[in-house]
Amino acid sequence: MIDVIYDYQERVSQIEKYLNFLLILDNTTNLGDLSHLKGKKIVIESQEILIDQFLTDENSFKIESELIKIQKSNTILLLYNLIEGTISSVLNEYFGTINRENLNYSNYKTEVKQIWIKYKHRSFSVSEKKEIAYIVNTIDGIINEVIEIVPKTIKDNELGSKLIYNYDAYIAETQSNDISGNLDARKIKDIFQTYGLPEITRGCNPMLKVKNKRNSLAHGNETFAQVGGNFTIQDLFIMKNEIKSFLDELLAETEIHLRDKKFLVPSPNIHPSRRKSH
Repeated sequence: MIDVIYDYQERVSQIEKYLNFLLILDNTTNLGDLSHLKGKKIVIESQEILIDQFLTDENSFKIESELIKIQKSNTILLLYNLIEGTISSVLNEYFGTINRENLNYSNYKTEVKQIWIKYKHRSFSVSEKKEIAYIVNTIDGIINEVIEIVPKTIKDNELGSKLIYNYDAYIAETQSNDISGNLDARKIKDIFQTYGLPEITRGCNPMLKVKNKRNSLAHGNETFAQVGGNFTIQDLFIMKNEIKSFLDELLAETEIHLRDKKFLVPSPNIHPSRRKSH
């Protein structure tokens, strides 16, 4: 969980830096003396974009209210990135932990067994393989199988191919995705229950707002200025704090869950022969 927590803290830190800057912008009308930027430019193909053209006669930059609204909308994207990135990292860590245990099917709790059936034995859903004899013979074999989500190569538009692991490999193989664009506290609770992670009891209303507004932006239903106009800077700070509090608790509970191996069937001993030899 060390890498998961570090990544989470980095995302939180980036949001806090952004919000602090946004607070300053929201309380000023001009960005100081920018005369040192005169003459600076970028060139795109044959077009020059000079910074001078955006400065006032006093060599400052006027901060318009619409710009602040757009910046507020960017905060929504940053917050959703925090939520989805953290849950994705947690699930990858969980699946990686299961792989490292290297134990047979019978040693795991029901939720992990269900993961394995969906991943390795989807043939149960095929009509001609629903016969009792087939199911019994297959189950006899499953009992002795070692649960392992193997890496998977997928096509990548930029790299040509990409090797993915753990939860990413699982959803690619099963052609399912519990996360993309749909995460709020209720959905996270459902995902954790499905996979046998800690029970989530608390709510987090700001997560629902962030998810809905993020999707509204992604689908073009609202402009950035329209979305940003729904929130004050104070609103955004409060939302960040509540989401962080929710995720802090979730990470703490998950760390305990993985440390104590609560995904395994309680047993005083696990026979060494049950572990896969290499």
